[in-house]
Amino acid sequence: FFFFYMVNLSKIIVTAGLVGIIASSNHGYTTLSNCELENRLDSVQYSSTKEKFLDIVHSNWAKNITYGYGDKNPSSGDLDCSGFVYYVLDESLDGKQTSLDEAIEGRSINNTAVVHFVDMFSKYGTVEKNMPQDFGNNVGDVVFLKGNKFRHIGFIIRENRDLRIIHNTSNSGGYSNEIWNESAWKRRGWDVEYGSLSLDDKVKINN
Repeated sequence: FFFFYMVNLSKIIVTAGLVGIIASSNHGYTTLSNCELENRLDSVQYSSTKEKFLDIVHSNWAKNITYGYGDKNPSSGDLDCSGFVYYVLDESLDGKQTSLDEAIEGRSINNTAVVHFVDMFSKYGTVEKNMPQDFGNNVGDVVFLKGNKFRHIGFIIRENRDLRIIHNTSNSGGYSNEIWNESAWKRRGWDVEYGSLSLDDKVKINN
């Protein structure tokens, strides 16, 4: 009886452990979702850059990623804010031969940080203190946030009448798609700047 009890108890423990690994972390799901996303990006004939961009930022992979400071591995499901933006832009602009795409291609995701994006957008696009009138209507419209200790980056997308920030953030522990409110961010002590691709490289999301 004791042997039978121990064998069954070990099975319960192993089963519970496997369930715990799956339930306590997004890794099992995000790894599969990233593989599925990569396969989709390779197989689908997208009609435009905007279609590919929107497919990625709204994908199950994006929605299931978790935030990890300094993390740069899309397949593991752990990314920081700049790693998320890098991956989405790199995949969205792949093969478009834009100046920003060439700059991203030449930089490893492991060496990408918010400050590097500010430099790239300053050189190959624009970085402005005031939000441009058509901001959120274009692929690659990003917001740069600078606090006392940290910097942050996210995409700004216009959906219907709303401006939304899609970003990977420590506040939510991962992917977040929320209403963009500049005043609220400034009240919390963040400086705000807006980055756009160059006029030659801009692709309208809503055209």
